[in-house]
Amino acid sequence: MVVHRQAQAAVVAEQLDLDAYIDGFLGDPQPAGCWIGQGKAERFDPAWRPFTKLLPESSREIVRKLLSAMYGWLVRQQYLLVNPAQGLAKVGNTAADRQPVGSDASRV
Repeated sequence: MVVHRQAQAAVVAEQLDLDAYIDGFLGDPQPAGCWIGQGKAERFDPAWRPFTKLLPESSREIVRKLLSAMYGWLVRQQYLLVNPAQGLAKVGNTAADRQPVGSDASRV
């Protein structure tokens, strides 16, 4: 099936990649020694790491919102045909109660 001149499978794969990035990598970057530092280090110090601790759910939810907004802007600029972040579930929902953001089930 083709959606907006892109195979539906490719759109789903991009959504899975974003979900894996937000919930997987940002939730627990591995190997931790490469990503999580032990304290303050200057940017060009070999001991510098991008994180000082695991990101809490609230920070990962902000990442989801920012990625969705960025991809939405790229769609409006006609740089992308679809927003792969549209419909990603909110961070922190369990697998049993996950509902895509903006779905009818999330409106009560």
